Amino acid sequence: MPYRRMPARGRITKIRGRTLTIDKGADDGLEVGLEVTIVRLPDEAIIHPLTEKNIGAPEIEIAGGRINKVYARAASIQLDSNPILSIRPGDMGRFLTMEEKMVMEQEVSTETAEQAARERQHPGGDAENRRRPADHTDL
Repeated sequence: MPYRRMPARGRITKIRGRTLTIDKGADDGLEVGLEVTIVRLPDEAIIHPLTEKNIGAPEIEIAGGRINKVYARAASIQLDSNPILSIRPGDMGRFLTMEEKMVMEQEVSTETAEQAARERQHPGGDAENRRRPADHTDL
């Protein structure tokens, strides 16, 4: 399976209404128009009640927006709508640069082509692992 890139992240450094500043910019591959998701990292881990293992905790998606100005090491984000929680400095902006998007699209395209080739080599798929419909004649 191909390597899947995780979106890059930058920290929110300034908030002015629905306009945010992030500590990533052109030097990091950001461009005007890139979509950004504002997330808050969890304050505490989720502990499994039986095994007592840390099973992590999901990020909280607060808002979405787009980059509207880019500087060398910073960028401005305009939110699409009001956030579900108050955004604070230190929250994260998650984004994919244009280059990363192209790489991911290429990986998906390659994976799709490989899957199609496998299916051509084995028409009908793996019949042994497919479930057969239940036979209710013996009821």
